[in-house]
Amino acid sequence: MKKILMSSFAALSLLTFTACGSSAEVDLSSVTQQNDALLAEVKSLSTKVASLESNVSNLQSAFLINEDGSAQFAAARPIQIIDYNDYGFSLKHPETVEFTATGLAGSDADNDSGSILASAGGTTLLLIWSSPDPALTPQESVAGAFQALQALTGSSFQVLGGGSEGFKVSEQDGAYGSFVTRDAAGEVAGVGVIGGWVCPSSGRSFALTMTGADVDITQASFFSLLQGFTCKS
Repeated sequence: MKKILMSSFAALSLLTFTACGSSAEVDLSSVTQQNDALLAEVKSLSTKVASLESNVSNLQSAFLINEDGSAQFAAARPIQIIDYNDYGFSLKHPETVEFTATGLAGSDADNDSGSILASAGGTTLLLIWSSPDPALTPQESVAGAFQALQALTGSSFQVLGGGSEGFKVSEQDGAYGSFVTRDAAGEVAGVGVIGGWVCPSSGRSFALTMTGADVDITQASFFSLLQGFTCKS
């Protein structure tokens, strides 16, 4: 491709030289038009070369070259699990998930109260923490998160069930509740799960709400995040 470009520039130089050396035999306006057309072609070729090189680079990154010269598809890099360690608690999550922290009642998030919000893989999570005195019970945290979600979205939710037996977060007893939303035709449009617990080391109450369109994905994401939550002193 570089040879093609060099040949094009050589032809351009030759046309220019001929125009300057034999004005009696060459129509300068015609030569100028030819030069402009050739320049446009060179620019077009340059653009195509750059695009081709980019495509080749992207294609090469998808393959691994073995010692014997053969090629194979490169394995995708596994998504790393990292820790979110702000505001006095730890939450393990995929590195591709980005949290947005906000305060409650218009203030900034801090160790006493706040929330983090994130969306990934067709699900949305909202984790809220607060420091009332006395602390909210897990059941109260679940009920409060449910009411807050209704107020924020204006949607009507149907409670499916809930409980507390065997439900623990960071080795602390908790409570949970599940719900669905329905469209105008009465079909299920979304699902959600809410979990509530208290971190005794700080006396803070927590509520995690996970919503999504798919029941299995939403529940799996919910329990995966809860398993990665740790209370800190």
